[in-house]
Amino acid sequence: MGDRNVTQILAQLKHSPSMSYPEANGLLSKSKLALLKLNSLTPSQSSSPQLLALARETYEQGALFAIRARNPDAFTRYVQQLQPFYELPSSILAPNLSERNKVTGLSLLLLLTQGRYAEFHSELEGLANRDGGGSAGDAEGDRYLGYPIRLERWLMEGSYDRVWKAMKSSEVPCDEYGVFSEASAFI
Repeated sequence: MGDRNVTQILAQLKHSPSMSYPEANGLLSKSKLALLKLNSLTPSQSSSPQLLALARETYEQGALFAIRARNPDAFTRYVQQLQPFYELPSSILAPNLSERNKVTGLSLLLLLTQGRYAEFHSELEGLANRDGGGSAGDAEGDRYLGYPIRLERWLMEGSYDRVWKAMKSSEVPCDEYGVFSEASAFI
């Protein structure tokens, strides 16, 4: 099974976001095994940028399926596996083809729903320092990153009505973020 099969698996996962988690997990396992055989499951100097992109995409799809399945532990594992790929220089791995901001925003939202505010703020500091710097304002302007940042600010202000409206409205950036609108999703 080569990189072409990994590409086919990823296409199948992307085009079937409502696939059951066990079925998606099976495909993700096949993809990870193929990447392991290609020595590209983790970033290394011997891996081509194309294979690194496939590995990153595999983990991103795993994270998205884990959130849809309301499995925070699996999501957290995928996010941890993605970190080495997200730390690669953009000259090696094109960041514009990534779901990085979506996954990072979901991670922030998970931390917020679990009341892990110190980790939330540590992540925010990391966002300001990534890719050569920036400010929290840059992250807040992003569709995916700005949503949990605004929710946290409103929670700290005590503007619970704004939080409630944002979680029940069209402000939710995508379906995966809507999972957090359910009161019991990650409790």
